[in-house]
Amino acid sequence: MLARLPGRVEPGDIALLRAVGCNMIGLIQAADSKATALPSSAGLRLGVTEALQMEEGSLIDLAFDVGNAWPGISGGFMKLFVTSPAAAPLERDRHWIVKVADGDRPGLCAVEYFGMCAARSMGLEVPETIISDDYSRYMVERFDLDATGEQLGFADLCAISGSHAADKYASSAERIVGMLEVACDSSTVACSLDGFFAQYLLASVIRNGDAHLKNFGLLYGQTCPATLSPVYDMLSMAVYAPKRNGGDADDGMALTLNGSRRWPTPAMLSGLARRCKVSHEREAFWVDRLVTALVDAARKTTTDRSLADVDAPTRAAIVRMLELWSIGLRPYNSVAAEFVRQLSRGGTGLLAR
Repeated sequence: MLARLPGRVEPGDIALLRAVGCNMIGLIQAADSKATALPSSAGLRLGVTEALQMEEGSLIDLAFDVGNAWPGISGGFMKLFVTSPAAAPLERDRHWIVKVADGDRPGLCAVEYFGMCAARSMGLEVPETIISDDYSRYMVERFDLDATGEQLGFADLCAISGSHAADKYASSAERIVGMLEVACDSSTVACSLDGFFAQYLLASVIRNGDAHLKNFGLLYGQTCPATLSPVYDMLSMAVYAPKRNGGDADDGMALTLNGSRRWPTPAMLSGLARRCKVSHEREAFWVDRLVTALVDAARKTTTDRSLADVDAPTRAAIVRMLELWSIGLRPYNSVAAEFVRQLSRGGTGLLAR
């Protein structure tokens, strides 16, 4: 954020905290003790169509205008908070995180959108997502607000582990299991472990090499015990990694499993299932849902809109994403893997236009 907006805030931790402290995910806020009024934490008030279609520079200027609370949300890509007003008297405002295109990673919004579609189709809890017609802007609904708009508590597992953000890769899937066993109570621990296994399974198959500690979290409320949060960052980041001779990404998992960062084998993931107290039958259920979800999401890349109408770098990213899904699917269902591979080849043909 600071790199893209030079001169808008003084460098330094305290200055940055002053800019974003009243507008962070979760219950914790930080405010200047000398301030007479707190900045609004609602973000911009824009309709969804406006948020998706407004020229990027104008949108960013509005979001970072003097007097607005800057979006205090972590990550390597530009994100903004937007509140879309209620469409009818009995409805409520809806709160969104808007992610804008990243010049260094073309097609990133599309890759994340389809990854989240796959997670939702798989049966994981996923907030609503919307993408612009040209795939250049992506919106995900905030899940740290309840039905009345009240803030819920949220903490990512990097914070829960006491690790610095720079150490978000210095951990393991087994350590996350241990953290969930300690942080969740008896009413939520089984569901949280089951959900974590399913998320890690999906991340490994779609080649999400960015599933680190900050991309898993706990959600809690006044009357709700801590539980694994909905999926909020699921995408094939290996799209942007070098390609091996066999076609797979020359990359690996962000968190180790059995001491290794290599893409997990089915046997390794079965071991994680047992560590999460997921039965063989439940594991088979998740694998079956995964296969169906990736086929459905892959088909969605060609049915939502024509790839011919998308810019060439974004098309290339979607094609590469499908190639990686196909490779990840092979050990589980060769027919589904071949179907997804054929879709990717059809997409490749469009690149020649």
